[in-house]
Amino acid sequence: MIVALLVVFWAVIWPYLVGALVFGGAVVGGWWMWRTDRLIKGGDGGGGRTRQ
Repeated sequence: MIVALLVVFWAVIWPYLVGALVFGGAVVGGWWMWRTDRLIKGGDGGGGRTRQ
């Protein structure tokens, strides 16, 4: 049933799937850059400890 719905409505569904993938990639990329920047600056060295 689900496969049949996907086939019938694929032309309507695929832009939303692509948009969700792009949005998810942007969120993960932003989180990764934010986390990496904090690690490099020593703001969060993991486990709550900072480098000195």
